[in-house]
Parts: sequence; C-alpha cells; structure tokens
Amino acid sequence: MNLVFNAVSQMTGGLITDITSMVTGVIVLGFIAMGLDYLKDVLDGAMYRRSSDKWLSAAKVAKDSRDTWATGSAEWDHHNALYRRFIRKSSEHTERGWKP
Repeated sequence: MNLVFNAVSQMTGGLITDITSMVTGVIVLGFIAMGLDYLKDVLDGAMYRRSSDKWLSAAKVAKDSRDTWATGSAEWDHHNALYRRFIRKSSEHTERGWKP
C-alpha cells in the first residue's frame, strides 16, 4: 500500500501529501478550538458562580436593613425592592453558572 501511495504521490507532484497534511492540520485546529471553547465555558461558569455569591451576600445585607424598618414604610419598600432585585440577579447568575 505504501508503494502505491508513493507512486501516486510522485505522479501528482506531492499534491496528495500536501492535501493529507492540510486535512490533518484542519482536524488538529478543530480539536484546539473545541478545547478553547470548553475552557471558556469553564471560566465563565466559575465567574458566574462567584458573581452569584456576591449578589447573594448583597441580598442578605438588604434583607437585614429591610427588617430594621416597619413593614409598609417607604424605607421598607425600598429595601424590599433591593432585596428582590439582588435575589433575582443571584439566581440568574447561578443558572448561567450551571450550564450543562
């Protein structure tokens, strides 16, 4: 088989060898691109999980400050809105961080 491949390669002026090298290069570049995409997903997930923890601690502070005011007051409503916004952002970032 190798003898046939060498004979055909000589007749085509090495074109088959060049095409084989090109196809191998494209496959290797494809695997490198898949690896980089996976690495990006891992780093994004870690970043979103860290951000989720930050929003969760901000929500705890907002909840503690909300509880110092009387229910129904303007200050209570303001801190309740902050608390709900921080919880929503935390859950969004948690969901993005746990990408299957």
